Amino acid sequence: MKPVLTKAELHFLLGKANIDKTHIKQLEYLETGIAMLRALKIIYPERIQTLIALFILLSIFNPLEYKFVTPFHPQVALLVLTIVSNGVGLFLLHKLGAGWITKGLNCMRAGLLPTIETYRSAILSLVALLFLIPGITFSMMGIALAIPPVTNLLADRLERLVIRKFESA
Repeated sequence: MKPVLTKAELHFLLGKANIDKTHIKQLEYLETGIAMLRALKIIYPERIQTLIALFILLSIFNPLEYKFVTPFHPQVALLVLTIVSNGVGLFLLHKLGAGWITKGLNCMRAGLLPTIETYRSAILSLVALLFLIPGITFSMMGIALAIPPVTNLLADRLERLVIRKFESA
């Protein structure tokens, strides 16, 4: 990925005579993170109409898929389980919104790393997506990740991992 800032601009912004490879690498990491968050913001469903369409689509197609795979499975229980898990996943997506993506983008544009709240919200968005994927295994993984101590632990570890990545750059 080509850096947006030139070395001369880096010299001016950082006020240093010598710019080493770590500064350039950190800038590249920031630019990559910004690009990823911009892409995520574009595809993140925010409008209620989009969430309702996803709910209807996923609630219909998941049981149909299982019907073709396992024709003897009790379809009513599967339909109820699918509707409940999809409802929980879409509720979480709607409740979180894309605000956490915007906060992360604002931090990274300012040259700072995202806060731990951004990581927590990202993990909860992952939980919502796990609820939308068909299958009891993904729903159980979502439940396990949604437990507050687990979410906090993962957010803390993720934040430390990103900080280490930037320090070692």
